[in-house]
Amino acid sequence: MYNFIFFVMYSQQSGKGENETISRYSGGLIVAFSLMIHIELVAAILKRVIRFGDDTGFVSNKNFLIPIVLAFIGSTIIYYNKARTEKILKKYAYVEYPTSFINYFKVLTAIVVPLVVIIILATK
Repeated sequence: MYNFIFFVMYSQQSGKGENETISRYSGGLIVAFSLMIHIELVAAILKRVIRFGDDTGFVSNKNFLIPIVLAFIGSTIIYYNKARTEKILKKYAYVEYPTSFINYFKVLTAIVVPLVVIIILATK
């Protein structure tokens, strides 16, 4: 799923005429964002089901999370290097229109639906 998200975002940036490096960074940032949302979804579900974690603990300090988020984004961008990008492009070579509405819809669904579930779980 994450490789597909990367492929669609990379293709979208390449279609705009951006160079390969900017296209890879853009795709990697979107993948990092979706991964963070999915990890937060798992944490919200666990917090709701198991009732672990309170807001007075070590993780409640938001300044603690900034280096973790930056390291996560950096590692995601490094993960999608030139060689891996070529493998992903070969894997999805059968996709005729990578920037079609249905592909954007799949990417948005993979990001927005978990985000809505997180918001619902957090407000109850």
